[in-house]
Amino acid sequence: MEALSQLPPEMRLIGGLAVVCRVGVPHRATVDLDALTRDLELFDATLQRLALSSSGGGQYVMPGRLDLDVIDVAPGSAEQVLAELLAQGPLSDLERNVVAHTWAHDNATLVEITVVDEGGIPLMERVERLVASTAGLVAMKATTVPPAGLRETREAGERSVRPGEAPGGSPGCRPTDRGPDGTARRGAREPPEVVRGPAGA
Repeated sequence: MEALSQLPPEMRLIGGLAVVCRVGVPHRATVDLDALTRDLELFDATLQRLALSSSGGGQYVMPGRLDLDVIDVAPGSAEQVLAELLAQGPLSDLERNVVAHTWAHDNATLVEITVVDEGGIPLMERVERLVASTAGLVAMKATTVPPAGLRETREAGERSVRPGEAPGGSPGCRPTDRGPDGTARRGAREPPEVVRGPAGA
């Protein structure tokens, strides 16, 4: 939580912690932090001061040996990025994933995060962070390009599930229904059509 509270407020949480926030209960083990941001170079110096080490490319090791992976999204909105890519021809799997991550970044909402014990007693002061929406998380997952071996397995009609343990001392999250600028939101927009995965994907 300390590392989480120190991150630049412009960063949007994705990955395991975001899933926990949106599902509302521990969903799978998460031992790192994943985030999206725009113009990562503006925040790199700050992150390097907070980190124990950094290997570059948006990867940092924070105090407590917590891995932080930050993805730098496209500079324009998802709609702008989509229009520019479509003007160049049919989208590749990687380009669909770029659009999905950009859309998830732009439609993240503020969530209050706190850590409680088994009796529900708060262990730390709550932290308010921008977190990718459920639709954003699904869009990113659905457009992720799998490794060649996994792709072949999926094409053969098989599915692979990675087991994970529910973490202890899991954070509890509560949406505040506010967008990145702090204003009230009536509901997130649907992601661009291109980020929807094919039926059965």
